[in-house]
Amino acid sequence: MDNDYYLFEFTNEELYEILIKADEWNEFDYTLAQKILTDRGKSIDQELLSTFKKERLKTLSEPEGNQKPWLYAGYIFALLGGIIGIIIGYFLWTSKKTLPDGNKVYSYSSEDRARGKTLFFFATTLMIAWIVVRIVFVF
Repeated sequence: MDNDYYLFEFTNEELYEILIKADEWNEFDYTLAQKILTDRGKSIDQELLSTFKKERLKTLSEPEGNQKPWLYAGYIFALLGGIIGIIIGYFLWTSKKTLPDGNKVYSYSSEDRARGKTLFFFATTLMIAWIVVRIVFVF
């Protein structure tokens, strides 16, 4: 390995960051970060790597933050009779993310998913109502 490879310029903290966020790095960089830290006198054992992996999975499985702007936008589009409100509601209600270990978890909190479900049915009902009104008054 050439000494001008970019990882050799990383600080120990940055190399530990690679070990913590292994899912964001390729296998070569992950292994090289371990070797560089070992060469610098830092101990790396399987227990430490296992702890990093568990903490990373725990962090990634947490639901995403505030979805109120999307909910407000969804209700505005629903009131306008648009399908966009249905799409936003369905997405908030059912969206999942896949973790590096292959498990799937919901992307949003249970409260946001419940609100997304409500938005989905509200927008669907309003869209049907808009269609019925147009059919009745056009024909």
